[in-house]
Amino acid sequence: MMGRQSRQSQMVILDIDSMIPDNHLLRQIKNCVNFDFIYEKAAPYYSNTGRKSIDPVILIKMLLIGYLYGIKSERRLEEEVSLNLAYRLFCGIDLMHKVPDHSTFSQNRRWRFKDAGIFRDIFNEIVLKCIELGLVSGETGGADGSFLPSNVSWDSRYEVVETINRSTIKYMEELGYLNEMTVDTGHGIITGVDCYPANRRESDIILEHLKGQPCKYQEIGLDGGYDIGAVHRGIELLGLNGYTAIREYQNNAMKKGFCYEEETDRFVCRKGEYLEFQKLIYKKSTQNYYRLYSRSKKQCKKCPNFSSCATDLGTVRINASAYYPSFYRNNVKVGSNDYLRVMRLRQIWSEGTFSVLKREHKRNKIQKRGLQRATEECLLSAMALNLKRLVKAV
Repeated sequence: MMGRQSRQSQMVILDIDSMIPDNHLLRQIKNCVNFDFIYEKAAPYYSNTGRKSIDPVILIKMLLIGYLYGIKSERRLEEEVSLNLAYRLFCGIDLMHKVPDHSTFSQNRRWRFKDAGIFRDIFNEIVLKCIELGLVSGETGGADGSFLPSNVSWDSRYEVVETINRSTIKYMEELGYLNEMTVDTGHGIITGVDCYPANRRESDIILEHLKGQPCKYQEIGLDGGYDIGAVHRGIELLGLNGYTAIREYQNNAMKKGFCYEEETDRFVCRKGEYLEFQKLIYKKSTQNYYRLYSRSKKQCKKCPNFSSCATDLGTVRINASAYYPSFYRNNVKVGSNDYLRVMRLRQIWSEGTFSVLKREHKRNKIQKRGLQRATEECLLSAMALNLKRLVKAV
């Protein structure tokens, strides 16, 4: 006999909590992190009078769901939270209540949270929670930067062409961003996130980035893009033991057989003669200072190596970084056991984390325009991954 579904309405008492398994990611996050601290962080953004707003904890939790599960649009996020019981449980929205409209996010972003400050406060609070649980040791960190393109549709191509025609720099500012990030190599917790216009150089922003973190490291690993004397000196002044991959320079004195003596701050040629430090010179074309090491032409003219050592001015001189001693100290570390260890950890955790963020947490393209909005997206993406790694470790 063929069965047929009954169309009769029934009353059912439903307990959402009992329907979500204990090992569900959102339940684990809910058990590990109490998000009530958001009320304190959000208080300055709300008035003491007027009609009650939507709970800010619900708004932040919904946004986190979008980045945890790679839900690309807020309109789609509203639908998913409305239909998914686990999402409702995590946000604290029972079946009798309507999920906030997707337009609520854009309105709050435009008027209330327009400076993205609250998202950084929440990010830092989650990092502090990880430190409290012992998931951030502060021993070794890996920092790196990644270019993030804006999600520009094909229909906007005429606007893009016009932007490029106005200024390449303006184009880079509006249609691309540079995301700088530091990861603790213990459990892969992201401790620092900053976003800059894409026309900035990584080496110009790394020191500012490292100073603004809630976690201070003992040692830091960087790739060859940061191999600049000013960066090495800045890392030393921050009290960090830096390990930076080296890159080849065209005017490298070492290629001509010169050796550097750190104790006396001078170079030694193949014949054992010294090039003493003379002075700092400012170069207008690059707007940088460099250190001049030189030796009298009369002293070197009879040397058989004079032609290979002399510059186009017919003198024996070396123009080095203004912070060459720090530059040299980094070079000495290259190839050591500590250098190889830190570089391997940086490659695994820093580069690997960028890969995961782009693949799973909406970091492959910036959905909204503007530096503040890009910063907000980067912070939320990092928060999502930190929460996943937190519950895994705990």
